[in-house]
Amino acid sequence: MNKLHFEKMTPEARKKFKDEYFSRPEYIDGKVPFEYKHTFSSGEVLEAFQDEEGIGHVIIQRDGKTIFDFSKFLPPDFLLVTPKYFQKFPKKKQLFDSIGEWEANFNRRLIFLGDFKSLKDILSLLHEIGHMENNTPEDTEDRRRLLVGSPDDDFSVLPRAVSSEKKLAKLHSKIEREAWAWAIFAIRKAERDTGIKLSEIFPKFSDLKKYINDCLGGYRRSHEWIIKEGHDEDFYKAMEKLFDRWKYSSAVENKKAA
Repeated sequence: MNKLHFEKMTPEARKKFKDEYFSRPEYIDGKVPFEYKHTFSSGEVLEAFQDEEGIGHVIIQRDGKTIFDFSKFLPPDFLLVTPKYFQKFPKKKQLFDSIGEWEANFNRRLIFLGDFKSLKDILSLLHEIGHMENNTPEDTEDRRRLLVGSPDDDFSVLPRAVSSEKKLAKLHSKIEREAWAWAIFAIRKAERDTGIKLSEIFPKFSDLKKYINDCLGGYRRSHEWIIKEGHDEDFYKAMEKLFDRWKYSSAVENKKAA
């Protein structure tokens, strides 16, 4: 077999990735609020804020009036919640809640809001709503079962663990790509309804593609232990298609894509 080429992230690159895609500790701890404001060149204003109960709101205004509310994309009875929500209602907090990070929880009918640090986080919000719009109950249950297991599972048995991880990688690819596709559809609708321009968020389509691929790359890296540890080196053929198109078989192709 030809030598496989794994991504080598420098400490600086890892820090940059963490700073862009993950929340600040002080936001997760509720020490800084969910807030962001930006004025588009056309005059519309995007504002993200939390109310007294810790419910998040993301709106677009024109001349001081709300012309678009991103919560309109939510399924019925869903809430956008910030860390403050769980400070206000501590009994609603559950083990393994992703408080302060971007995540959708269909069973709880909640979308956990991450740290809104830039215009790009509009897409992060819509991506999580996209999970609610696209993921089937079967997808959700399959993911839970593959992550947590069932009483009959014994993940100490390596072949079973590897088999489950491969299934999880394929499921993650499906649900993540569907959610990103929906997010792009939704932001295009926001463009049409408000006059804002996607180009002010991502100047070039390649910038949008890179943002999504960086997120997908995080999933790829979490699953590639199957290959690295020699449990199924041929799985790289599937992994090259599942996420950000990283080419384990060609260092040259990776340089072209960078």
